[in-house]
Amino acid sequence: MLRELDELEHQTETLERMLARLPPEWMILKIGKMVHAYISQNFRNALKMIKSITVSVIGGITLLLSPPEKSCIICTDAKPVGKFPRGKITANCEHEPQVCLKDLKTWITLELKSKGWESISCPECKEPLRHSDIRKFASRKTFARYETLMTRAALSADPNFRWCLNPSCDSGQIHKIRRNGPKFRCDECKKRFCMFHERPWHEGETCQQFDRRAVVERQKAEEAASAAVIGRTTKKCPGKPGQPCGWNIEKAAGCDHMTCLKCAGEFCYICLAFYGPIRKQGNSMHLPTCRYHSDNIPRQ
Repeated sequence: MLRELDELEHQTETLERMLARLPPEWMILKIGKMVHAYISQNFRNALKMIKSITVSVIGGITLLLSPPEKSCIICTDAKPVGKFPRGKITANCEHEPQVCLKDLKTWITLELKSKGWESISCPECKEPLRHSDIRKFASRKTFARYETLMTRAALSADPNFRWCLNPSCDSGQIHKIRRNGPKFRCDECKKRFCMFHERPWHEGETCQQFDRRAVVERQKAEEAASAAVIGRTTKKCPGKPGQPCGWNIEKAAGCDHMTCLKCAGEFCYICLAFYGPIRKQGNSMHLPTCRYHSDNIPRQ
């Protein structure tokens, strides 16, 4: 019996020496054949350490691990404290984290999508998260996107930096227009663009020649658009018998008996029939398709 007690005491001392090497967040409450250990942080790493001790040193002594739990304020699940951030979420937070690591990771991803890289905050106190906080708690994909946006913002702040205008190219480079001129050739995709006009390079033309051509084309387009509007909203004055006019007449309101301000000719706006013959011979002088033709007027 004494030998067994001596052996147990020896094993216990060995266990105490090994457990003394564990991180300080481990608190051992009882040592014996059953050891209750409460873990406050780094549960997985500590668990691996205990397993190695159990196998290689302790042998017959069993460690029963019972990590304490707390509830996440987002998912409301009770989880081991090792599933929560160690220490504060950001240096300016004045509270202990109440959001689990999984939900914090999701929170950062959603904040990046909805608010941008500069406005990611703590889900509890709204303190801004710094670069080191994002790197620590975000997923690899989210952190890579965060760094890309941050880098793009930093580069865009340089007045001489130009992004490639090719939609399928994410490259950019320093291009000083005063020194290099407006022609931009992307080092990545090799496509050429005009940085002055922000469009593909106008081959065979200087910027001044391109502007002159663009003005002429714009004037032609405006004239064509005006002609189309006039064609839809006006009719050409037929003039007087034997005296064509061709002046564009637009009817804004009133009856369909029109008088041209240019030639003083009178005509029907619907069928363009002259009003002189209509006065002399009646409504039968309107075109047969006109609603004012005598055959198309309802009889009383």
